[in-house]
Amino acid sequence: MKIKSVFFFMIVIGAVGIMVSAFPVSYGTSLGGPLESHSVKGRIYGYGGDIHYALEVDNDCVVSLFFLSLADTLEYIRTHDLSNITPIYTVENVTSKDDIVPIVFPGLYSVIASNPSNNTINFELIIDRIYPQRGILVPGVIIAVIGMVGLLGQKLQKRF
Repeated sequence: MKIKSVFFFMIVIGAVGIMVSAFPVSYGTSLGGPLESHSVKGRIYGYGGDIHYALEVDNDCVVSLFFLSLADTLEYIRTHDLSNITPIYTVENVTSKDDIVPIVFPGLYSVIASNPSNNTINFELIIDRIYPQRGILVPGVIIAVIGMVGLLGQKLQKRF
């Protein structure tokens, strides 16, 4: 009887994961404003799957974006050097860009905007989650399927 409860619990947990992956748990985030010459601005965000971003820079100026894992973010905070870091996604010297950043595992990530020019620039970066959040959906489906197969196996075992 206890094993049946474990399988049922797995189905419930899997179903919750599937539902959570499909519903926004927060709205889009943004980063922007003035960015002085040869300086950076960044934020840390939590994601459970791929994200969409839209970047606009005023007056034909350029900006570079670096999307970092938490480990690389902490290394950047420690060293203030992007050359020793392997970003998960980079866009360099662009005036506008609209793209998708692949996020393989749920977790904390950062985006750093860098101004490579000699002038202060003004930019706007809008980041939105893509639903369903794959990093939550896939484990939820796997757990639910294991629970269903376990319950089905229990029922078939009782019949034979």
